[in-house]
This record gives sequence, C-alpha cells and structure tokens, in this order.
Amino acid sequence: MNALLSLNVSAWLSLVLLGGTGQAHVNVNVTVPGSPPPPSLEQPPEPEEPTAPEEPTEPPTEPEESTATYRFPAEWEPQKSLWIAWPTYDSTQDLSREEVYLEIVAATAGHIELDVVVATEDEVDYVEDLLDTESIPRTHVRLRVIPSVMDVWLRDTGPMFLQRTLDGVTSAATSDFGFNSWGYEGYTSIYPWDSDVLDNDIATTLGVTDIRSSPMISEGGAIESNGKGTMFITEAVALQRNPGMTKAQIEAVYEERLGMKKIIWLAEGVPEDDLTFWRSNGLPSDVYTTLTVGGHTDEFVRFIDEDTVLLAEVTPDEAEDDPIAAEARSRLEAVRAVIDAATTYEGHDIDIIRVPAATLLYKTMGPGDSTYDYITSLAFDDSSTIATDASITTVLATSYMNYVIANDVILMPAYWKTGRPTSILDKDDEMEAALEAAFPTRTVVRINPEALNAGGGGLHCVTQQQPY
Repeated sequence: MNALLSLNVSAWLSLVLLGGTGQAHVNVNVTVPGSPPPPSLEQPPEPEEPTAPEEPTEPPTEPEESTATYRFPAEWEPQKSLWIAWPTYDSTQDLSREEVYLEIVAATAGHIELDVVVATEDEVDYVEDLLDTESIPRTHVRLRVIPSVMDVWLRDTGPMFLQRTLDGVTSAATSDFGFNSWGYEGYTSIYPWDSDVLDNDIATTLGVTDIRSSPMISEGGAIESNGKGTMFITEAVALQRNPGMTKAQIEAVYEERLGMKKIIWLAEGVPEDDLTFWRSNGLPSDVYTTLTVGGHTDEFVRFIDEDTVLLAEVTPDEAEDDPIAAEARSRLEAVRAVIDAATTYEGHDIDIIRVPAATLLYKTMGPGDSTYDYITSLAFDDSSTIATDASITTVLATSYMNYVIANDVILMPAYWKTGRPTSILDKDDEMEAALEAAFPTRTVVRINPEALNAGGGGLHCVTQQQPY
C-alpha cells in the first residue's frame, strides 16, 4: 500500500471511531492521487434562472387634449325654439309687418317655443297686450329684452345655433360672423342698417360661452346646409361681402367655425334678390329690387333631406312674358346644372325636385315708404339717380322657398288673395302639395309675407331656429 494512502486511511479510521464515542464528528474527504474528489455531503444551491434585462420605461406623457367638433343641424331636425324680433316699423305704408307676426305666433302655438326679441320693457307690455287683444295664445312666447336689436332680420343678424360635441357630451355653441348690412356699406348715406352685435348678445342672454367668432362677413340666409356638413352658398354673396378673400379661404372659415365639410358654390341667386344698387346686372332700368341681399340661397334652393333639394323653376312661358322671369330662369337652370353634377360630402348624388317659382309681384313706392327712403339713399353702380320725390316701380322679393320649418308645422309663403289671378292660387296649391310630399308628417300653414317681401326678405329671413 502506498504509504501516503495508508496514513490517510488510518487517520480516517481513527476519527470515525472517535466520532462513534460521542466526540466531535468530523467529515474527512479522502483524496487518492489521480482519483476524482468525493462528493460533498451538502448539495450546492440550484443555479438561478437567467432573467431578461428590464425594458426601458418611457417617461409618463400627458393625455391628449380632446378637441370639440361642431355641427350645424338641418332645419328639419328637432328644434327647441324659434327666434324672431318684433317689428317696429313697416316697409310700406299699406302693408303691415305686424299682421304677419300675429299669424306666425298663432301658427306656432302648440308646436314650438317662440323667443321674441324686443328692445325695451315697454315693448314687452305692448306685445303681450296686443296678443291678448287678438286672442292669440302666448304661453309659448318668451319676450327677450335685448337693446341692440334694430330690425326683424334675425336669420342674418342673429346667431346660427350649433351643436358642440366634446368627449361624447353635446352642448350649445353659436356663430359670430362679421356683418356689413348685406354689403350696402359704402353705398348708402344711411348706415348701419342693422345690428352687428345682436348675435353675440343673444348668445350671452342664453349663457352660451362657446361663441365661434370670425371677422369674415356672413349671413344665415346665405347658407343652405343638409345637417351633415354639405352646404350651398353663392359666389355673388360670399365674394361681394369678402372681396379680399379667395374661395379656399372662405371655405376654411366655414369648415373651422361651423364644422362644414363640403361647400358647393353656386354662381348667383335670382334677380329679384339682387342688391338694389346693382343697376347693370340684368334687371330692367326702370325696376328696383326692395333692398334685397344679392343672392341668398333661401330664396331659391332648400335641402329637404341629406341628399335631396327643392329648386325653384321658372317655366319657358313665364320667361317669355317677363324679362326678370327670363333672367331668373337662366340663373336657375345654371344652378340646376351645378347641383346635378355635384355630390354631398359622403359622395351621394343630390336629387332635385323642381317646384314653382313664386309669381313676380310689382309695387309702386314713393315718399313715406321706408323702403323707398332707403333706396333713394343709395349710390347706384351705374351712377343713375332718382328724381326727388319721384315714385319708383319695385319687384317684391317673393319666394316659396323662404318657408319655415318649426318642428311639426311649416309656415309657407302664399300669395293669392281676392282679385288676383287664379294662376297664383294654383301655384300656392302646387307648392303646398310639394311640401306635404317632402314632409308628410307635418302641417303646412299658409301665410302671406308681402309686408316682409317689400323690405327685401320673407318668413325664413325673420326667423332663426335653435336646435336641442
């Protein structure tokens, strides 16, 4: 036996024997040269599973700020209220605006709330007493004292009411565009013709804080929208009001301020709606318009659903009989061609239903008629003049398309009265049938608006709907 091995074994035996007597127990590993070492009696720890390195974490970011969206609802959608301003004067001495307003109040009772703007508390008492005297219900009438009101044309001087949506919550917003008295600024010695702050004052009265302001000139009657972001406007109005702007710039304002998505440009409106100082635009030299606005869409074309419009039509026979009707036919057929080739924002074709253009009505005006006084204050574009105190012939702003939707009732312009040709009654009937077909669940009420037409507007021009 190898001496070293013998010594190690002997030592090992001695220690084992000592351990058996209760002495200290020592474990000894015997090493044989050239042999592997004996296993340890204690198990080594299990190796740890390798862990993936931690992903670097991005620093926390602020949540994105929500952006409100805006929509100009269609007029056939549910309405909370209809706004009007009570008249304080007449356009001519023989036609009463107030009689038209009494009919509006009576026709809307039970259908919609009416917010009626007056300038003073005395006018509140006057209107309440008048309605009571005429036995016209007024439980749906709220009289609002807003001193900045100057005239009745709330479609253009009041706000356009918008729906604002933010984080799924809908609230009210209003428009606040610039206003220059329908483009008559610089052409009249009487100025201003109407208020440029009334829209803001109405919004403030209602507690609306989101007021969509722009210095661009715009009027409510100039815009016809389908409630889904498609709108009509005429070049004749928009570019005349904003000569320093391009179409693209104008479109950008409507898109940002009103939530519009597609603007369809029509060249011009009907001639009986031309600006009165335009004397070289197709009207006979001896006929004047009645302080009209230059081509508002609510005089000749209206959406009745998202992709259908009513468009006024002058027949060939009517065009042959009257030079203004002939000019109107030419312009309306050009409008038809544009709409026929256009689509809505969603890409839908636009269906066109033709309805009769109202019969042109002519009226002689002279000193003492308010419209006459304004006309004689004008500087005409052909440098013509009106002899002092000379009477003039005017063409009234008659239009069936200037109807008003007030929830389940429609206020329709109608022009026949005793002594007039039955052809006018036939047209009234035809237009009523068209509106009943377009809105079969609603009641059509006829109102003669000539007292308003004599001042350049109509039923739609003196109203503004407030949606829910």
